[in-house]
This record gives sequence, C-alpha cells and structure tokens, in this order.
Amino acid sequence: MLKKNFSCVLIIVLVTIFFVSCDTLRENRANVADAAINLAQRYIDDGNFNAAANVYKQAKEKTDDYRISYNLALVLAQAKRYDEALKECEYAMKKYPEQKDEVFMKSYAEYLRLAGETEKAADVYRQLIDRFPDDDDTAIRINYINFLFECNMDKKAYDEALYLWQIKIYKQDEHKKKDARTVAEFLYRVKPEEWEAVYKTFNSLHN
Repeated sequence: MLKKNFSCVLIIVLVTIFFVSCDTLRENRANVADAAINLAQRYIDDGNFNAAANVYKQAKEKTDDYRISYNLALVLAQAKRYDEALKECEYAMKKYPEQKDEVFMKSYAEYLRLAGETEKAADVYRQLIDRFPDDDDTAIRINYINFLFECNMDKKAYDEALYLWQIKIYKQDEHKKKDARTVAEFLYRVKPEEWEAVYKTFNSLHN
C-alpha cells in the first residue's frame, strides 16, 4: 500500500514538474520573441530592413512564435524581397493556422500581388470577404477594390464597387457615410459619365 501511495505521489510530482517546465519554456520563447521584436524595430527605424530580417531569422531558430514569422515576412517585403516574404507568409499560415486572421491574410494577398501572383491574391481577398458577415466586411471590400485597381482589373473593381453601393451603402449609419464617398469615387473612376453627379454630391458633403 505504501509503495502504491509513493508511486502516485511520484507521478503527481513528475506531472507538476512537466507543467512547470512547459510554462518556463513558453515564457522563455516569449522573451526571445519580445527581445527580437525590440531589436528588429531599431533597425526598422533606421531603414535597415535586411538587418531586421536577419534578427528575425536568428530568432526563428530559437523560438516558436508566430509573431517572428509574421514580422519576418513584413520586413522582407519592406526590403523588396517579395518572393522570400511570400514564402515566409505561406510557411507561417500553414504552421500557425489559428493565427490566420484578417491582418495576416491581407498581408499575404499583398505579398502575392507584389510577387506578380494577382489572381491568387484576388482569391485570398475573396476568402477574407467570405469569412465576414454581410454588414461587417465593407472595409475589406474597399481594400479589395483598391487592390483590383492597382492590378488594372477595372471591370472587377467596378462590379465590386457597384455591389457595395447597391447592397451595403444604404444600410450604413451616418458616421460611416465616408464609405459612400469612397465607393462613389470608385464608380466615377470607371464610368464618370454615369456617376459624376453622385460623386460630386458626396465630395461636396465632405469638403
């Protein structure tokens, strides 16, 4: 009986040590990530994005933290190393699927665009739009329309803007009416003869 009790106590002690060690390991990883972020930011402030990327690459070997991969992709893009930024972002999205939030996916779409993968970038934006309820995705759609214009996809941009105008803009509260002006500008950019009066009306309201 005594031997059995001792075994139970030993198991409890070992489990406790294990969880304490896990907590310590998580804390150490967080500390490494925080230190890397702070150091890299100094290089970023000086405009030295390649040095910041090297900091994040070294940190990536020592810790498992999604912030390291996310920030590494960001500084690689700032250093105009777009292919590397895209690969790092793809790696992070596979490794940390729970972190695949709006900001991460928007960055991924931008890296795809910069790498010349415009159709894939458009698909990522569509995935983003599909993840949000109808009344909450106006900002994402506006970013998507801007992206389409940047990629010279004016027809798609116009169709998206027209959808926003017909289905969403009229629902908005007064403090969101600035979106109406933005969408009116999108429509006017493609078909000025049809939307000139509307665009001028909203433009005058905000001047």
